Amino acid sequence: MSFFYSQIALLLAVLGPISVALPDVRSRVSSPASASSAASSVAQVPPKGWNSWDAFGAGVNETEFLDCSELVANNLLTYGFDTVTVDMDWYKYGSGARITVIDKWGRPQPAIEKWPRGFRPVADKVHSMGLKFGVHIVLGVHKSALVADSPIKGGPDGVTVNDVVDLSQTCGWYHDVYGLNMTVPGAQEFYDSVIGQLVDWGVDFIKHDCVFGGSPALSDIHAVANAIRKTGKPLVYSLSPGSAYDPLQGLRVQPYANMYRISRDFHGSYPQMLMEHFPESKQNAAAGLIGGRGGNGRSWPDLDMLPPNLDPERSETASIMILWAIARSPLIWGGDPRPGARHHDPKSMPVLQNRELLRVSDLSSNNRELWSRPALHIYNDSLLAHRALPKSEGWAEGAGQPPFAGKGASYGPSTRSALPRTKCNLGALGAGSDLYVNHSTTVEWSMQWCQ
Repeated sequence: MSFFYSQIALLLAVLGPISVALPDVRSRVSSPASASSAASSVAQVPPKGWNSWDAFGAGVNETEFLDCSELVANNLLTYGFDTVTVDMDWYKYGSGARITVIDKWGRPQPAIEKWPRGFRPVADKVHSMGLKFGVHIVLGVHKSALVADSPIKGGPDGVTVNDVVDLSQTCGWYHDVYGLNMTVPGAQEFYDSVIGQLVDWGVDFIKHDCVFGGSPALSDIHAVANAIRKTGKPLVYSLSPGSAYDPLQGLRVQPYANMYRISRDFHGSYPQMLMEHFPESKQNAAAGLIGGRGGNGRSWPDLDMLPPNLDPERSETASIMILWAIARSPLIWGGDPRPGARHHDPKSMPVLQNRELLRVSDLSSNNRELWSRPALHIYNDSLLAHRALPKSEGWAEGAGQPPFAGKGASYGPSTRSALPRTKCNLGALGAGSDLYVNHSTTVEWSMQWCQ
């Protein structure tokens, strides 16, 4: 058994008591055809999908995006990955992609050199695959609209974007936008027109960037949530990024959003950054934020996108996938699914298709950390030190009794005896012997052992 799959057998108690039912994940996959259902159905489980940024950056075009969408539909849709998203700068063209394309109302438009047919035909094609279509937007209004002094569709007569802009509200890493002064007539109407256009294009998922973390642009978030509500369409609303996040911010935005970043950008190659995710997850669980009531449905703290390369033999992959599942983070993958592509990793797809992890992500509850100790053992040439309890601290051969008081976690269907026992060799983790787990044995595998 590989390292990765031995860790899957031990995920039964990563964060503490877990209650899980086990229907087939495919029964939970929704389709754009269900868009007429009640808005309360949005994000009932952590959103899952694919995003273009890690594989293509700002340069993704229609052909590349649809090719990847088809592969996601063929390989991941039945596992719940039902949304494909175009990330930032789809409205930029020219050398260095510095010019923003806008319409007469100051709203960003798809750059024709990348999206020659616009977004409506792309959304229609994505929907025909059974997928949902997502688009990235940024804070407020673009400078191009200010230069053009664009009027506001549906706004008061004579009011332009320059009347509603807040020049003190900027984006520290994207210097082409400003926030809006939501106390001024016309500001809400501007957001209404932007979101209304996205809905006209067939968008199902909105990633709103540079509005969260640090000093959240709460008035802009509220305005976009109001605009979404006015459309009557059950859009999934995502907030980003998440640097300097604390759970109080989550409590403030939870009623408006369906997912919100709780970490700075994470690309899977920074062990220290991965370690930051453990206390972040612990805090959100303690605050009751996981799966709380959100905009038009439920809301989920987001640990950021899964890294593009998910090698099951790397210890980091096990740590990432187990934590993302047990913390019930959205699972958004950014790898290139095209075989033969320069950055394609064929090992990633089977990891994303692991039904045990997906069932925990979708169906577990009461997930929380129980116990942690400093790291003791480093292995696999990794900077991550993974710890298992030696016999002197409570491990018994073949038993795995946890060193804490109270009832431990259980993971399995109601008829647990039907499940086979799984042998997990913990020698590399310092336990000194094999452990047999039958999916109903109480086992402690604390997040903090991945330090």
